Amino acid sequence: MPELNDLYVLAPGRSAVLAKQFLDHFAPIREPSFAAEDPSEVLGLPITATFGEVLRHLENDPSRDYSMYFRCAGDKGPLVAALVFCNDGSLILHLAIAAQESPDGPDRLLLEFQNYMGAKYSYWG
Repeated sequence: MPELNDLYVLAPGRSAVLAKQFLDHFAPIREPSFAAEDPSEVLGLPITATFGEVLRHLENDPSRDYSMYFRCAGDKGPLVAALVFCNDGSLILHLAIAAQESPDGPDRLLLEFQNYMGAKYSYWG
């Protein structure tokens, strides 16, 4: 795997809609990096719970922490996307891009990422 630059945005709210909007915009072609039964086993949801139901469950339980990572496909763009639901009620959105993509790649993408999500705080490293 190439060297990565990690970009993080603190979402303006812990929202299932924001989480889905983030994934659909920045990682439209993605594959979960977790077993299908993981949300059921960890969160105590029915095995038949949809991805939307998992997101709504996490939105409605702000003290619950849970992370979901996704491998991204496509010709360019992020290699990894993640949703990090924190036990303080926050939601951190994460993208990882190849470090050699371009010298201004992280700065440019982080600004787009932050503006698109309406976020106040962001970081890349």
